[in-house]
Amino acid sequence: MNFFSKLFNLKQNNHNRDTNSDCNNFYLNELECGLTPGQLILIDWTQKTGRNYNFPRYFKYSLQIDPESTHNQLYKLGYFTKNKTLSYLTVVELKTILSKHNLATSGKKAELITRIINNVNIDNLDIPFEFKLTKEAQNLIIEHSDYIKAYYDKDITMEDYCKEKNNISFKATFGDIKWSLLNKQAHRNTVSGDFGCLSNTRKAQGRHLEQEGNIKHALIYYIESLIITISGLENNFSATDYPVYYPDSIPDYSLKHIQTLMESLSDDDYDFAFDEALFRFSILNANHFLSKEDIDYLRVNLPRSTAEEINNYLKKYECYSPLNNLELDDFE
Repeated sequence: MNFFSKLFNLKQNNHNRDTNSDCNNFYLNELECGLTPGQLILIDWTQKTGRNYNFPRYFKYSLQIDPESTHNQLYKLGYFTKNKTLSYLTVVELKTILSKHNLATSGKKAELITRIINNVNIDNLDIPFEFKLTKEAQNLIIEHSDYIKAYYDKDITMEDYCKEKNNISFKATFGDIKWSLLNKQAHRNTVSGDFGCLSNTRKAQGRHLEQEGNIKHALIYYIESLIITISGLENNFSATDYPVYYPDSIPDYSLKHIQTLMESLSDDDYDFAFDEALFRFSILNANHFLSKEDIDYLRVNLPRSTAEEINNYLKKYECYSPLNNLELDDFE
């Protein structure tokens, strides 16, 4: 945690899934499918794992359900079928079963399982059950897959997604709704002057566009996020009202990711993306320490320089370190 984060006890909280302390009623209410969010996610989890044990902690602390009892309820309601399975057993456990039935114990796991199935009534064995979704449950997961995507998404919450979906008049896709949420979040970040949050939101927008295959426009948001970060605005500007320099502000992986995206684009595409990012940055109502010379340097060097080289270039702004007692008037 940096100096100003400690000083002002600030916290970026774009996507806090721990709702236990807030008694979040959203997770206790039914969705349009007739299930609570926790029940829907539990059905999806069962489809992926086949288990009714070793449940992740988020079922209790985020989704606010008792996964064991809820799983049993869903089974009784006909969402799952269950059958005994050998696939969860270890090779040692399989060989123990074979040995007890005077069968050969040599071979790989698949061979051991086949040998048991062909020679032993597995219904009489004390082995785990495998749960599979019924047709009704499978259709439910398909029909409401957008809610499941929203829960596991890194950049939005399931609750916000549900509210936004209900507010949109047309039949929007998951991507449409997520983009609407991110745009509103970016607007709030800008109005409040939370440029650290804005940098993260722009990165999330870039990530979303990249996932949808729109590399050219994704690059705009990645570049804007990077410019905000190195301009001093990301470092708790809303708390200090002036930019703050921190060394090594460009992570190597972030720059390399941008450069990888550039490889699939033309020079004109890059110029377009940089100009758009610069325009968005220029209309922010905030002081920063980047000069026109710096912007020109970034335009030329983003595609070809290392993070270390650019960070070294920015060391000239060490005078803006939080350890220096700088006044806002110095930047106006």
